[in-house]
Amino acid sequence: DFKRVADTIPLGEAAARARNDALSRFSIPMDAYLAHLNSHRLPSRQHPVIDLIISENDTPADDRAIRRRIHQREGQVLDLDLLKDDLADIYDLGVAELVDFAVTDADSQTLLTVASHAKLYAPHIIRIGLSYVGGQNDMSHAAARLRHTWLEMNRFGGEWRNDLQFGRVFGLKSEVYQPLSWSRGPFLALGAWRRDGNYDWYEDLVDLGDFDVIEKIGSLDIGSRLSHWGELRAGVRYGNVQSTTPATMGPDEFDGHTGGFTGLLAWDSMDHPLFPTGGVAGEIDFFTARTGFGSDLEYEKLEGHATGAASVGASSFKLTIAGGTGLASVLPDFDTFTLGGLDRLSGYHDNQLRGHTYGIGSVNWYHKIHDSPSLFPTTWYIGTAIEAGNTWGARRSARLDDLRYCYNVSVMASTYLGPIVLAYGRSEDGNDAVYFTLGSRIGVFE
Repeated sequence: DFKRVADTIPLGEAAARARNDALSRFSIPMDAYLAHLNSHRLPSRQHPVIDLIISENDTPADDRAIRRRIHQREGQVLDLDLLKDDLADIYDLGVAELVDFAVTDADSQTLLTVASHAKLYAPHIIRIGLSYVGGQNDMSHAAARLRHTWLEMNRFGGEWRNDLQFGRVFGLKSEVYQPLSWSRGPFLALGAWRRDGNYDWYEDLVDLGDFDVIEKIGSLDIGSRLSHWGELRAGVRYGNVQSTTPATMGPDEFDGHTGGFTGLLAWDSMDHPLFPTGGVAGEIDFFTARTGFGSDLEYEKLEGHATGAASVGASSFKLTIAGGTGLASVLPDFDTFTLGGLDRLSGYHDNQLRGHTYGIGSVNWYHKIHDSPSLFPTTWYIGTAIEAGNTWGARRSARLDDLRYCYNVSVMASTYLGPIVLAYGRSEDGNDAVYFTLGSRIGVFE
């Protein structure tokens, strides 16, 4: 019973020690025992010199892309640490189920064979996500998400990603990501999306009615992958936005063009997207709308977030800070910052707080309570978080003595179908909300 190994080992030790008298007649002095071991051990062998490297690849990735990731050189001593990193780099292409190696001798040569075995379901990856949030005054909604990714579209590793979302916000987003070299460092990204959303408009936490936003945008970015930990990109964006409201005290309506320049720096060394035990992740995103680029509005928007994770035993902690500002400009109502929702002041409903500047910090604790090794493993966690943040009408209005405080408690699981989260959030002023998600928690059209 492999699940009870930790229980059975002490039983075996106790049983052996109970027979100590009967076993002692087989003992010999320590010097004699060490001599016995040494006589049966092979002499230590130095790492061999690799004469020839062979790549066995049955994945959709081009052989030349695989070879560019093998930094071991023929005629040099095998470097196992370097090879370990290379195998992880090949695995990160996303189309290999297993990447392994073997060192063999043939015809007076030492061969290093790197074998890349294809995933059964690659290069097409499909992920789903379901979510529900319920709050006070019958404020509740559900959403469903579908993501399809086509990996290794061509020999340079092109990737095509499509996102579809249903619910109060309908969205369709598509991006073609095309590396420009075998190193897969520099890239071009061509994207387009449509968002058709119905949102609540709040003032002082009071729901004054809803408003609709229809957004049709195209983008073109050029950038570079930053080793294994991130990417840097810059580009242009252009499209049409229509914002309408039947409410008498709602957001300003808008129907026109938006366009300008974008920049993004992102990094991620987390060892798990939802339940990390170590690493850091974050991004800084900038957009400036310019009439010279065909926009009917001029404004700037800067937003960033950073998360660090660490663990002690079965417990892990995440510290997150995030914020955004319109700098010296005034953001249009349809593009202001919002807070509310799970881990974004969890006691408030989605987008219940809105402003031209925001800031938030949170500390999450989660503890592994059950882990079942099986063909379809499931790991269970309990967790809690404390959050502090707010939105403000302008940068000069932001103050630490004006923060709102929330907490949430949750039961979570990492499953074969994706993460499952059941959470309850509450604010210091008595607002609360419940959350359920299966699969991806983050929508691209919120």
